[in-house]
Amino acid sequence: MDAQASLGGRKHAALLLVSRGAQVDAESTVQERHYTPLVQVALADRLDAMELLLDVGAKPDMELSCGSTALIECSAAGLVRPAQVLLRRGAAPNRETKGANPNPSMDAPEGTTAH
Repeated sequence: MDAQASLGGRKHAALLLVSRGAQVDAESTVQERHYTPLVQVALADRLDAMELLLDVGAKPDMELSCGSTALIECSAAGLVRPAQVLLRRGAAPNRETKGANPNPSMDAPEGTTAH
């Protein structure tokens, strides 16, 4: 799925892409990292786009090919609001992954929390 449809807030376009078979959890390369559309919009702090992707089937706890998750990426970037959305929508805060810190709250900046 094209994350730009979600980033631009074009709900109709995003829904059309999904209805035509776009893979909502497909990874694409962004700045040499493999991210799903959900991770891309989460890192852009686009809560509306996150909710849209989650509503159309994005997995809040999907492990990326690098071993990270959207929650770990948000926590590492200090993005509390997107992390809260992910937790509310089912991301596991203590999920063990193959390549990233299994406890994303350990990556959260001092004075913040991923819960």
